[in-house]
Amino acid sequence: MSKEIQLTKGFTTIVDDDDYEWLSQWQWHAHQSRRDWYACRSQAVDGGGQITVRMHRLILGAPDGMVVDHINRNSLDNRRSNLRIATRTENLRNGRSPSGWRYPKGVRLIEGHWIAYVCLGRFDTKEQAAAAYDEAAKTLWGEQVYLNKRDKR
Repeated sequence: MSKEIQLTKGFTTIVDDDDYEWLSQWQWHAHQSRRDWYACRSQAVDGGGQITVRMHRLILGAPDGMVVDHINRNSLDNRRSNLRIATRTENLRNGRSPSGWRYPKGVRLIEGHWIAYVCLGRFDTKEQAAAAYDEAAKTLWGEQVYLNKRDKR
């Protein structure tokens, strides 16, 4: 079962019954980041100042360098069954097309033809990018594909 916690600006967030009491000890507010709204709170830090604590990160205890992915893409659904720890790349795979983008995700119109593509990521070197392409190409098309790295015989 789940319960709602009231946020500012008329928003609410959904949490598990088991987390409700614990999370209710703090005052939560609605915070917009790009086009999504999140449940956040402020926390004082030693030496003065404050930091913003995001509810979904607190619930899962996300380590630095990792993100918390909202599986159903509802950033105010903070039930544990809807949250998973992920790398930034993994999280982007669950994302939508950029706001205002006129084509579906992975689709472009080039010279009158519709092109479907999947981005394999960003790489530090062309060799790393080529290796990622080779691996994906073998998975998609088997051994009947020309690879960047060929066996030297």
